[in-house]
Amino acid sequence: MQQGKKNYDADLTQVSGKKGSNEGGLFKDKHLDSLHYIKWPNSETRAKMETLTALMYSHAEIPVPSVRVIKFQDKDAVMSDWIDDAAPMSFEEMSKHPDVRAGFLADAWLANWDVVGLAADNIVTGPGKKAYRIDVGGSMLFRAQGKGKPFPAEVSEIETLRSPTIAPQASKVFDDLTSAELVASAERIAAITDDQIDFAVDSVELPKTSPEYPASQFGTEANDLPEMVKTCLKQRRDYIIENVLKQEQKKAATLQELKDLSDLKDKSVAIVADKAGSYKINSPSSGQKWTVIRQLMASELGKNKGQEAADAVHSRYSSWKGSSISGGGSALRWGTGQLRGEGRRELRRLDRFNEFLVKEGELSAKKRKEYAGHMQQVTSQESAQDLVDGLRVANEQNELLLAMKHPGKKEITIYRGWKPQQAKYLGLLDAKVGSVVDLDDPPIYSWSFSPGVAHKFAGGHGSFVAKATVPLDSIILTDLANTTGSYTSEDEVIFNGVKDLHMEIIKKS
Repeated sequence: MQQGKKNYDADLTQVSGKKGSNEGGLFKDKHLDSLHYIKWPNSETRAKMETLTALMYSHAEIPVPSVRVIKFQDKDAVMSDWIDDAAPMSFEEMSKHPDVRAGFLADAWLANWDVVGLAADNIVTGPGKKAYRIDVGGSMLFRAQGKGKPFPAEVSEIETLRSPTIAPQASKVFDDLTSAELVASAERIAAITDDQIDFAVDSVELPKTSPEYPASQFGTEANDLPEMVKTCLKQRRDYIIENVLKQEQKKAATLQELKDLSDLKDKSVAIVADKAGSYKINSPSSGQKWTVIRQLMASELGKNKGQEAADAVHSRYSSWKGSSISGGGSALRWGTGQLRGEGRRELRRLDRFNEFLVKEGELSAKKRKEYAGHMQQVTSQESAQDLVDGLRVANEQNELLLAMKHPGKKEITIYRGWKPQQAKYLGLLDAKVGSVVDLDDPPIYSWSFSPGVAHKFAGGHGSFVAKATVPLDSIILTDLANTTGSYTSEDEVIFNGVKDLHMEIIKKS
């Protein structure tokens, strides 16, 4: 044995058995009275990659134990210093710990797919209540069980580590990261220099080629492992700078503008900005959109009241989509009118219209009476306020969402197809194309952002299509944000207020 080189075989005594998927155990140094966890990965390359991963975490200022490769029991082993007073963490505790959250983009950068562990066993608290990532073997080139994996320039883990489908454990911890947290986490990666990366890779002395990781199998022609790793780490760092840091900084500027537009709490505005910026009519799914709505309403109204408000809005909107003059649809009309203190008046407007439909043979007297009785019951219940509160939050959500999609605009154009009996009720059977008319206080109707949908819903002699320009802050519900999973192609919008509404007729049948 070389002079000065530590004899681990002589100095270490095993204290306990393995704690992970690799062979290993806890050992005590007889001379230093220190504890170390030692494991034997299935190759020298993997052992050195784990050491490199720990070094890169350290450069990002994320707590990890000191890790090194040693010769022990005639094999290459990874030795980690034991964390004093280490305590396990639950998924929920991890999700709230600032050290865990701050390290998310380091996890993504280093492709640490097993960052939290299957049983929440890869992160612990230690001295000073810091959160340590204690097992980083499933990072960069290797999976936790030792098989090789791709390590491309694109950091897909930014999304996949927050996906319940792809990463059910990690997503429990990272799915609610804010824009500010992403920026702070990305800044840690952006601060790591090319020289730091080069020195770290050189220091672990990776082999130039490795039978355990043939580079050509994972997307590169050059079979020079150290250079490949250096290049990928730099490319992935730069990807995070371009696709997270710079993008989130732009979003932060937009977020401040949105805060100035809204009466919502800052946290609520962030939920809309983070989750709803890329909404389309049919994506994400209805369920995903209502997950956002529940988060938003919980932020504004509290957990229990928020859930009740979200359920009240969802059930009434679902009923409206089936028939806007149904009991649920009538409740939605009342709630929308109630936002401006005219709930009862809105019901009287609707009842007058229903009376007209009875005379026209479009609605039975029995149904009219049934709707009126239903509304007397619904509006007298304590839960009626849940609907109004939910609609108020939905109003703010849709205003912000539309402001994001139409920067700088205060108004938006909407369209409606009026059927013959509705045109007759409004006294517009003789209206001409191109004329602008004022609605004389009719009940609240649904419109659409799509002229094509409006054309589709106008049919029969005397029907017409109209457009109107309304303030963004009058929009209450839309299929864009509040879709129920049915009739989403209608691109529907319910807006608050029809008084003095100037409506231009653009088609007549």
